[in-house]
Amino acid sequence: MGFLTGPTRGSVSSRAPRVTSQKPLAIPERPALGEILVRRGHLTVEKLEQVMIAQGRMLLPLGSAVIRLGHASELDVARALAEQWGVPTVDLHASTIATEALSAVPREVAAQHRVLPLAFEGRSLKVAICNPGDKALVDEVAFASGRSVLPFVVPRVVLEEVVAGAYQAKSEGRVVWKGPRSKHEGAHLEILQPS
Repeated sequence: MGFLTGPTRGSVSSRAPRVTSQKPLAIPERPALGEILVRRGHLTVEKLEQVMIAQGRMLLPLGSAVIRLGHASELDVARALAEQWGVPTVDLHASTIATEALSAVPREVAAQHRVLPLAFEGRSLKVAICNPGDKALVDEVAFASGRSVLPFVVPRVVLEEVVAGAYQAKSEGRVVWKGPRSKHEGAHLEILQPS
């Protein structure tokens, strides 16, 4: 036996550590978004196949393609994304965002990386993002803002629209951007937990 597996004849210590082989840690796989939408009754398997074909032409993530094709609502896709990623979502169209939060991320960066600062909460920044698994982006936003990031998953097509509208509101000097279904004049986030 060698050094890593135990003592050899004539070795100084018979108590050398034994190295045992371990199985690699199993990282749980996220369920596929299409499977979640079918299970929840928002798509049939046939519709999912049609969307996947169209998705290639549209150059959009699956959830955004489903929305654009009118097969499920923005909110249904957002809830499915929340389940897939295990993070909350926010119904941006039912929210009112204080434009002061937008100062945490420049407009060009928000548009390019599809992120939207939503609100400050203590030393944290709530951020809408279409891919909360993009650790490099989350870390970059945290570094740039000097705050820890609390991600909220949102479909890309919704995020792109709201980023444009919210930063436009800020450039016009408005203190809030109000979603078309929001009933709140002051800052309010319509947060939905994953189910």
